[in-house]
Amino acid sequence: MKRCLSLLLCLALLSAFWVPTARAEGLSLTADKSELAAGESITLTLALSEPIENCTTLSFRLWFDSSLFRLTDSACGTVCPELRLSALKKLSGGSAYDLAYLNSESKGIILPAGELYTLSFTAVEDVELSSECSFRLELRNCLDASLQAITLPKAETLTVKLKAVERYQLILRQSTELLLGEGVQLDILISHPNSKIRSFSALDLSLSYDPALLRLDTKSIEGAELNESVAGQLRLMAYGPERSCSSDTAAFRLRFTAIGVGTAKVECGACSVDDGAGANVRNAPAVSLKTPAVSYTIRKSAETHSVTLPDIYTGEKTVADGDDYSFRPTDTNYAYTTPTATVDGVPVSVKTLSDGSYLVEKVSGELVITGSRSAKTYTVTLQGSGREDVTAASKAEYHKDFSFTVTKDEGYTYSVSATVGGSSVSVEIRDGKYVIPGNYITDNIVITVDKLAGSQEDTEYTVTYSGTGMGDARARDGTGTAPTTAEAGKDFVFSIAAWSGYSYSVTVSIGGKNVTPSVSGNVYTIAGSTVTGNILIKIARNSNGSSSSSTSGSSSTTGSASVTVTGEGKDYVSCAKTATLHKDFTFTLSSPEGEEYEPQVSIGGKAVALTMRGSGSYVIPASAVTGAITIHVVRAEEKFVSVCEYLKLAEGECIYCLSVGGINGDGRLYTYGEEHFLFDETHERYVLLLRSKETLETVKASLETLLQRGLGNCEHLTSSGDANESGRMDINDAQYIFNCYLLRESLELEKLQALLRLDVNGDGELDTGDAVAVMTAIKEAEK
Repeated sequence: MKRCLSLLLCLALLSAFWVPTARAEGLSLTADKSELAAGESITLTLALSEPIENCTTLSFRLWFDSSLFRLTDSACGTVCPELRLSALKKLSGGSAYDLAYLNSESKGIILPAGELYTLSFTAVEDVELSSECSFRLELRNCLDASLQAITLPKAETLTVKLKAVERYQLILRQSTELLLGEGVQLDILISHPNSKIRSFSALDLSLSYDPALLRLDTKSIEGAELNESVAGQLRLMAYGPERSCSSDTAAFRLRFTAIGVGTAKVECGACSVDDGAGANVRNAPAVSLKTPAVSYTIRKSAETHSVTLPDIYTGEKTVADGDDYSFRPTDTNYAYTTPTATVDGVPVSVKTLSDGSYLVEKVSGELVITGSRSAKTYTVTLQGSGREDVTAASKAEYHKDFSFTVTKDEGYTYSVSATVGGSSVSVEIRDGKYVIPGNYITDNIVITVDKLAGSQEDTEYTVTYSGTGMGDARARDGTGTAPTTAEAGKDFVFSIAAWSGYSYSVTVSIGGKNVTPSVSGNVYTIAGSTVTGNILIKIARNSNGSSSSSTSGSSSTTGSASVTVTGEGKDYVSCAKTATLHKDFTFTLSSPEGEEYEPQVSIGGKAVALTMRGSGSYVIPASAVTGAITIHVVRAEEKFVSVCEYLKLAEGECIYCLSVGGINGDGRLYTYGEEHFLFDETHERYVLLLRSKETLETVKASLETLLQRGLGNCEHLTSSGDANESGRMDINDAQYIFNCYLLRESLELEKLQALLRLDVNGDGELDTGDAVAVMTAIKEAEK
């Protein structure tokens, strides 16, 4: 990536009673407090106490922890009205905002003394532990009209103390299923995050339920007042002697009976709890609602009907007789037509609900749903001093690569960036065009092109591969992933995993100019002296018009290879006798009822990974078809499959750990849909993390049907204790696991599989037990 010319400004924070101020050469930044409680705000003010003369460029970057603070207000001061605040940036080093001024005509101006900018941050309310939080201001650039840097002093990293507000917590027991006429007990638990607080005295709780589906059987609770002024609206009030608070033992219990068919909710509207001493000095504070609602699915009978649902929708595969069936679009970035449905072949009505989901009422037979969708489009906006040099369409299609061009004027440097829905995304360069990859196109796009007179020093550049052989590019050693970044002034090396019977031609351009790499065998080196811009490598794979060289035990003719099937299950394989070289080869394996067989494929004596396509259909990829094929069919071993709740997230979402027993190096490759399992070397198992709002039982059922097993080498991981990957196991690894569990809502869940290494005790759950396992391992290692 490109490095902007940068400067460091000074930053300090103020307390409520004294205000620290960092001053140097006319720059100052102050804060209105040095500590704050969860939910409170802090305001930072950047100012100039002395003028800056002949200034054309001024910018800096403020780093902070976006899981603890959010920007709630900002205002530009009078000193530099054109100073601009960027959208929130999610970068490899953390979260940050950029503040920047650029004179598009490169004319120096005088920035007088006064206020530059104010930024107000509010701390999140659900902080459970007090902590020291850092703010860091990074130098970006400050230039005069001659493009010379204006020297300013560097700033230091400053801290502010964030104090947690400890509150009582309310927990309702988890949801369940009921049959009509069955009773259910609702447990209301009150707990406190401070283990020293084990009791409470005063409570005021409002609950609501559906009286058409549930009947309240509890009429009174000892030591408390229970009122139902309106059907379905409860008020529970208590005061007096201390009551025990615990996350395991119910403080109050209510009993209901199911009297109707459907989904019934019991929901907490408001709840205030306090201890006895607090009643003398304050109102009872609101509790933290850990589980503010539970739902009960009430069925008339155990009979169910199958549901046929296109993959453009999400919903259950079955529906209980007499129940309503709901489903929703899988991706709201598509425009959906109104779906249609039939029950036992008879058309029925489909209702569209206000939340975008659909409903079929009182299903009494086999349900078949049909529908269609088309991709949405989003607005493209151009901005920046170089926007007039951009050629781009005004609309972008969802999940489709969006390309645009920049006609660059000689003697100018261009900076190109983009946001989608306000978040920064990467912009690639392909064949001289700028491309925003389709997976980012999910919202309106803003493309910023800044144009600056003169040259700009870069430290890291993007490397893009294209051409028919782009998939054969590798790292220097020929096995690793091809590098995608190059460092300015340093040799850039890659290799090509060449197909037998094919030749390759490679062309390289840097900044639009062709360069010639040096070649040694299959290794290509681009001299560091030429690495001055983004690199485009075009790899063309050309057939030599002949078969690959024969291997031991194989017989081949021009353009084809023999296929041999062996093993106890060979009679269950259907395939051609020969395969075309360098083309996908497909075969089917149909195991008899009650038995399961699996194929083991080798070419030239080496195992080959397979791709599953449907039940019993296997594909050998074209890149592997280089000689005679042997398909050996053996009886499959029993799968040792388990599903655990790895992490519970907000709004009913959960991360599940899917595991399959295995041994190190058994050459298997497991998949769940499109996801590949990793092999956990520490606990000898195949594992995968799945983020879902489905129940544990539903995920278990889908794993049994979607789990596929093939052959090949899968990615390995270790969960032996070095959780933060520092290279050495110590107490910080236990702290890291604790932080991840406590702050699970702010984890980088797009890097989901990286969390697997935190399961140190191998129980399929991420909790404090893994931190205890680290400490045990440290003590064992020190003996």
